[in-house]
Amino acid sequence: RQGDTLVVASLDRLSRNYDDASDIIKQIRDKQVKMEVLDAPFLSMQTGDSDMDKFMFDMLTKLLAYMAQTERKKIRERQRQGIEIAKVNGKYRGTRPVYAEDSPNPQKRFIYHRIVEQLRNKTTGAPISYRAIAAETGVSVQTVINIKNRLNEEVLE
Repeated sequence: RQGDTLVVASLDRLSRNYDDASDIIKQIRDKQVKMEVLDAPFLSMQTGDSDMDKFMFDMLTKLLAYMAQTERKKIRERQRQGIEIAKVNGKYRGTRPVYAEDSPNPQKRFIYHRIVEQLRNKTTGAPISYRAIAAETGVSVQTVINIKNRLNEEVLE
């Protein structure tokens, strides 16, 4: 509300995208809310000239928003490069499935085994659909299909 102060630990916690940060800061300004950035106390300095204060705040926040966006791009690029190297070395397997035989969650492990049991019944001729298996176990049809595909891959290996 007007007159409130929004305290942000760091500008990059407000947004990691330059345009989004600019929009959020504009909305804050339009509501006449003060903003305090804890890791950038120089943004709160007052010169005594409100126009100069506004100019300095806008200029510095835009610069910091640009730097946050650039750093985010660098992080994502380094991450992508690391994943490529790990894949080449055979050490990257991606995200582990939630429903799996070795799932740390016993409930999800139980659901996985129930789905596998139903899929094996289906291969022996039992008239059960993926949708029925999904409804019984409380997962999506796509999850059932993904488990079936993983089982097929294991059989082929």
